[in-house]
Amino acid sequence: MNISMRLSSEAILNRKWLNELFPVIVSVLVVIWGIILSFYLHETEKLAQGINAKTNQAVVTRAQVTEDWGKLAEYEPLVKEFAVRYGVEPALVRAVMWHESEGNARLVSRAGALGLMQCMPDKFRPGEDPFNPRVNIKKGTEYLGLMMDKFGSVSLAVAAYNAGPGAVLKYGGIPPYPETQAYVPRVVSTYKEYLN
Repeated sequence: MNISMRLSSEAILNRKWLNELFPVIVSVLVVIWGIILSFYLHETEKLAQGINAKTNQAVVTRAQVTEDWGKLAEYEPLVKEFAVRYGVEPALVRAVMWHESEGNARLVSRAGALGLMQCMPDKFRPGEDPFNPRVNIKKGTEYLGLMMDKFGSVSLAVAAYNAGPGAVLKYGGIPPYPETQAYVPRVVSTYKEYLN
């Protein structure tokens, strides 16, 4: 009898303790859930704003394209030659070239990309001049053609041109890098305008 009295006393104490602690646990869980929900809503809003900003940036007008291409017109024979050789639409080569360098054949990026098509130095053989428009457009168009063959999609090829094919494969699509997320729609929009 003494043992059963002690057990029921412990059970009562445990239940009393649980009854006192339960509201505290619920309050803590509600606060945690509120923090998670607030973070989720904040991130969703940022994502939506980013998509809207990218959509606005991606719109390229016919007037812009005409003006832009005027700056690149001297390279048209090279663009056509290498576009045919590597099976790439000339309009896509023009669009990539414009967004990479805006026609500056001597451009060097912070990442070390060179020339009109902003090719990385490892694309050039020893003795090749990366600032020579013929060499640079050939290398850039060849690489763009390889990316088109590999991915079969203009958007993915452009993403791979910008971020590398490994990043496109890793993420199963356009990588979530801000630069690439902004670059792809701009290039694709310009490409579509050049097609018209």
